[in-house]
Amino acid sequence: MIHKLLRILGNSTIIGTVLAIAILYGIVRLSDTFSKPKYDTPASNLLPNGSFEQIDASGKPNGWKITGSQAEYSIEKAPGIIGKKALKIVIPNYSQGNVSIESPQVQITPNHHYFIKNYLVTNVRTTLIIRFTDANGVSKRLLLKQYLADEEDWSSLSASFIAPNDAATVSFIIEIGSSGYVTLGGSYLIETNDQIKSTITDPIDQPNMILNPNVEEKNKFDQPTTWSTYTYGENISKFSYANTDQNHFLQIDVTDYKNGEAKWQYTPLKSSGNKKARFELDYQSNTTTSLIAEYSTNSGNRLFSTLTTLPPTQEWTHFSVDFATLPDIKDITVTGVIESKGYLKTDNYALVLTDSDIGFDRPLISITFDDGWKSQATTALPILKKYGFNATFYVNPTTIGTQNYLHEDDLINMLKNGFEIGSHSYHHTDTTLLPQNQLTDELQKSADYLSQYSPYSRINFAAPYGKHDELTDQLYAKYFVSNRGTDTGVNTRLNFDQQNLKVFFVKNDTPLASIENQITQTTSTKGWLILVYHNVGTEYRSTDISEQQFTEQLQMIKNHSITVMSVQQGLAEILPQLNK
Repeated sequence: MIHKLLRILGNSTIIGTVLAIAILYGIVRLSDTFSKPKYDTPASNLLPNGSFEQIDASGKPNGWKITGSQAEYSIEKAPGIIGKKALKIVIPNYSQGNVSIESPQVQITPNHHYFIKNYLVTNVRTTLIIRFTDANGVSKRLLLKQYLADEEDWSSLSASFIAPNDAATVSFIIEIGSSGYVTLGGSYLIETNDQIKSTITDPIDQPNMILNPNVEEKNKFDQPTTWSTYTYGENISKFSYANTDQNHFLQIDVTDYKNGEAKWQYTPLKSSGNKKARFELDYQSNTTTSLIAEYSTNSGNRLFSTLTTLPPTQEWTHFSVDFATLPDIKDITVTGVIESKGYLKTDNYALVLTDSDIGFDRPLISITFDDGWKSQATTALPILKKYGFNATFYVNPTTIGTQNYLHEDDLINMLKNGFEIGSHSYHHTDTTLLPQNQLTDELQKSADYLSQYSPYSRINFAAPYGKHDELTDQLYAKYFVSNRGTDTGVNTRLNFDQQNLKVFFVKNDTPLASIENQITQTTSTKGWLILVYHNVGTEYRSTDISEQQFTEQLQMIKNHSITVMSVQQGLAEILPQLNK
C-alpha cells in the first residue's frame, strides 16, 4: 500500500509529495498503534509457558527462574509478541554481577536436533546460554551467542544444537550484566531435521597446545606449573590458586581499580601466522572480561588482538572462540584479562591450531549496495564503470519504480552492463521475526521477481539488517546462492559461511585509512573483502556518502591492484577452493 501511494503521489507535485509523506506517516503511526505483529508459537513447541501466560503468586512466570547476582533489578509486565504477556527485566543501577532468566527444563533425546528462538527487545548486551543436565542432575553451561543491541525494536535471539549423548534435559538462559532492560516477548523450543546447522561448533581434531590446561599440576611452591601472574597499573589485585571439591582453578580479585589490568598467563606457545585457531575455557565472573591474544613477531615486536569480550556470569560457563593468528609471528598466548573491579575464575583451558592456511588463492574485493537507491544508478554506476569495477546491487522489489529508488530500466541497464542484481528480501523486513509460511513467501516472491534481471538460475541474498538464524539460513539456502550478513570481517577459510558472508560497512564518517586497513588485511590473509554501500551523492543519513568519497575509495582500491568481482563471481572462484 505504501509503495502504491508513492507511485500515485510521490512523483507529481511538491504538494503531492508532501501529502504522500503525511499519509504515509499516518499509516505508519496507525500501524504501530493498531497492527502490532503477532507471531504464532509452532504447534511442535516443547517449551512450557513460553508466552508467559501462567504467572505465580510472586508475579513471575511459572517454571522460569529469575536470579540476580549483585545487580539490582525489577520485573515489569509488558505486551507480548507471541501471547498477551511478556517478561521485562530492568536493571536501573548496575554495579557488578548480572541478572539471569532461565527457561523451564525440557526433556530431550540424545543426538536429536533442536532449535531455540527468543523474541526480545533490549537496549543492552544480551547473552544466550544453554544448560544441558544429565540423568544425575549434573549440568554444563555453554555460552552460545551475544546480542549487541543498539536499537529499541523487536528482534530475535536463536540457536540450534544437537543433544549430547549424556543430556537428559535442556534449558536456556538469557543474561544481562549492565544497566538497561530486556523484554522477552515469547520463546519456543522445537525439534528440527538434521539439515539445520548447529550453533555449537564441532571439536577440532588437534592436540591442546597449552601445558597443564586444567591447572591440576603444581610445583613445590604450591602454584600451577607453567602458569604465572601479571598485573600493571593502579589497581589492587589478588591472585589465587583455588581448590574446590578437589578441582583447582585460577582466580583474580581486583578490590580497587583505577587503570591497568590483571591476568593469569601460561608460557607462550610456538605458532606461525595466518593459521586457524580455537581458544576455549570455563569461567565465572562478576565483571566484564577481555580475551586477548598476545603475539611475539619474527621482527621482535609484541602485538595484541582482542578476540572477544565475555559478559559477567554467576555460574561456571564454557566458552570457545575461533580466530586466525596474525601474520609473521613466532609465538602466542591467549589470556582472560580483567580491567575493572571484580573477580574472575578460570579453568579448563584449550588452544588448538590447525596446519592449514586461512587464505584463498588470491585476495578479492566485492563492492555491494543495499536498498536499491536511485543514486546507485545515477551516481555510483558511472564511477564504477570508469574504474572498470563490477558490483552487486541488493534490491527490494516493493521499492522498484518508487520515488528515490531504482526503476526497471535501471535494472535492465545494470544487467546489460554486466552488473549483478541480488535480493534484499521482498519488503525489507526482519526475516527472523516471520512465521515460516510468511518467510517462505517473502523469499520466494523476491527470488522469482528479481531472477528476470539476472543471467543466473539462482541469485544472491542480503538479509535486511543482517538478521538471520540457523532456521532462516536453511530457507535462504533453498532460494538463494548465498546470504550476505552484517558481521564485520574479511572472509577467509577460517570464518567462511555461505549463509553469513562477512562485510565492512562504509559510512560518511568512515576514514579512508580504515578501508585501507581492511584492504591490507585482505592482502595479507588472501581473503575476500565485501564492502557495503547505500546512497552515493545524497547525504541525508549516516550510511550516505558523497560522490567524492566514493571516487577516492575506488581509486585507493585501484592503487592496491586487488581483483574486484561481483559476489556471484567471487563465490564462483572461492567455492571450488573450499571443496578441494
